[in-house]
Amino acid sequence: MSYVYDSNEIINSKSFALCDLCIDELFKRFRYVLKVLNEYERIGIQKVELGSVHTFFDVKRLKQFNFDYVINNYFPPPKVPFNFNLVSEDKTIRKRSILLVKTAIELCNQINGSLYSSHAGFTET
Repeated sequence: MSYVYDSNEIINSKSFALCDLCIDELFKRFRYVLKVLNEYERIGIQKVELGSVHTFFDVKRLKQFNFDYVINNYFPPPKVPFNFNLVSEDKTIRKRSILLVKTAIELCNQINGSLYSSHAGFTET
């Protein structure tokens, strides 16, 4: 059984492939990740995708939960936000993006995450 957050309700869905409830969807309503994870735990969610709408927090706290995590793109949230772009022509943005990917892969390993995915980036032509 999986769940999708929609219009202030959690509704039953069979079409949600990667995770029981995509944390990005609930973050449209609650931006503090630990509050959301506590709620997931309370209602029995087991698989969680961590993504880009979070505010900075101590990622070591993720270990207090027993979820099957996947991480997507702009996570963990940096203290100073930036426009993530792996192919940016701006060297600073490109370097920060690559560092964030490396940090995400390390975090995925630390929390026994099953997958890290990223978007290729974009350039202006």
